[in-house]
This record gives sequence, C-alpha cells and structure tokens, in this order.
Amino acid sequence: AINRLDYQLGAASAGMKYMGFYLEGEAYYRRLDNFRAVGLLPVSSLEDRGAQLQGSYMLVPKSIQLYANGSKIWGEYGNPWDAGIGLNWWPFKERQFRINGELMYYDGSPVGSSTLPYLIGSNGYVFSLNAELAF
Repeated sequence: AINRLDYQLGAASAGMKYMGFYLEGEAYYRRLDNFRAVGLLPVSSLEDRGAQLQGSYMLVPKSIQLYANGSKIWGEYGNPWDAGIGLNWWPFKERQFRINGELMYYDGSPVGSSTLPYLIGSNGYVFSLNAELAF
C-alpha cells in the first residue's frame, strides 16, 4: 500500500467561441515520485503527458449542436486515445432538457465505470443515446 507520494502536475488550456463555433484544448504533464509505501515498489517515479481537443458548431442556434472531440495520453504503461462525434438537441431551446447522441472510439480507455457505457481498458466503438433533464 502506498501511504504518501509527491504529485506534480502542470496543465494549460485555452478556448474560444465565435459565431456559433467553439474550440477548446488542453495539455498536461504529471509526475508521481517519492513514494512512501509498505513493501517494495517496482518503480520510483511515474510520468505521463496528455492532451485533448474538442470543438463544436451550433447548426441551429439554441437548438442543435454538432461536436467532435479527442484525447491522447503518452504514458509509461501505454498510449491510450479516443475520438468521437456527437449531436446535442435542445427541443425546447432551453438548457434544462436535451437529447444527446454520441459515437466514440476507444483505444485502451484510461477511464471507465459501471455508470458509463465503457470500462477501463475498453477498445472499440461505443454509441450512446440519452435524454437529460436538469431541475
């Protein structure tokens, strides 16, 4: 069991909107070291880097948005990536209710859970369709 470690993270992000277009990206560098653990560890430090980019365009103002996204990690235990495209529809032109359809491709997904349509390590295509209500 690891009791303590040093966690160093540097990140930068930028985004812009212009006449229905949106573009945002970010990159990070992370280093873990100075592990204090019970027992021996096979490594003394870990480093990874990552980036993500997403963009969208409002096809119909306040109603239909087309978007695309992608991310990549360069790490000591693999180089997973993902990419996707989706559509948001606000049928009442209000943010409280939307319908979303999304097609994603995962190559060794570094994230996942039982509440998502994919698990850690997933490979391949995932299509999801959902309705969201905020109240």
